[in-house]
Amino acid sequence: MVKDLVCGMEIDPATAAATRQIDDETFYFCSQQCADTFDADPHAYMHGGKGHDEEPAPAMTHSATTGYDPNLTGPVTATLPIVNLDCATCVFTVETALNALDGVQEANVNFATAKAHVVYDADRLSLADVNQTIKKAGYTVGGATAELTIKGLRCASCVTFIEEALLATPGVTRAVVNIVIQKATIDYLPEMATVAALQKAIESVGYEVSEKPE
Repeated sequence: MVKDLVCGMEIDPATAAATRQIDDETFYFCSQQCADTFDADPHAYMHGGKGHDEEPAPAMTHSATTGYDPNLTGPVTATLPIVNLDCATCVFTVETALNALDGVQEANVNFATAKAHVVYDADRLSLADVNQTIKKAGYTVGGATAELTIKGLRCASCVTFIEEALLATPGVTRAVVNIVIQKATIDYLPEMATVAALQKAIESVGYEVSEKPE
């Protein structure tokens, strides 16, 4: 067995997802993402090795498209259907909760359409935070759920990379990756995201969806 210098996982060299040869030494990695992280600063990992346990990977920036874009600035607008919005008091409750959320610039709830229109700062919170705030207020955000099987899930770092990529995808309100069953379960708003976009988000951090969306 050998150790992945990035995440610290013990792996069999024969089943390593990626390798790197430097001078006469071979390094083995549990995933392509760990190999890419190593490539960014090999010296740091080879000599006194920083890893995910000691120093987290740099925070990724929310994108208005799929994946990450470090140059993206400006607010994000989302429209969320509220399932159990049935009175004027409900409207007031949801609006108050959303407008009190740090990072929300504006929130309006339309009783006739049963939808909340939220403008928020993606550098300070995510759509998942907005969704959670609505749930805490006692209401449910409508949407769809997708379950995708992912190849090559080997460690907790893999889970973190994928969940961050999915949660940064516009329209995703919740993303949970289960390493045991090798699946990601994603709640999303169909008017803002597609299953194909979710797949691209996973692929953007170096993993492969084994069941392709139609």
